[in-house]
Amino acid sequence: MRLLDWILSPASVSRQVTYLYFMIALIVVIFVLGIAIYSKNKRAVRLFLFAMIVWAVIEFIGLVTGMRVYKPDSDKVMIFIFVAFVEDPGWVCLCFLIAEKLFKVLNRPHDPR
Repeated sequence: MRLLDWILSPASVSRQVTYLYFMIALIVVIFVLGIAIYSKNKRAVRLFLFAMIVWAVIEFIGLVTGMRVYKPDSDKVMIFIFVAFVEDPGWVCLCFLIAEKLFKVLNRPHDPR
């Protein structure tokens, strides 16, 4: 099998989540975005907004090309909106906030005593 054939061959990745997962993820995202806004972290808020655009493009390309399939078909639009504009940007923003805090903690000058 050639590399290109392997890359273009379909793979099945099943990820089933309930609407309870969507609600929990929504609460986490609201909490994370609230922390970013409350702490006046403009970079985190901008990253969230930028991630919304990027993930919308990624999810749209996946839907159009058939690389991304949402089930049930009746909820495609709602799942797309949630994944592209809420869930994935929320995780990106959370990772940014954690990385930023970790960098600040690890980058402190050490006392030479």
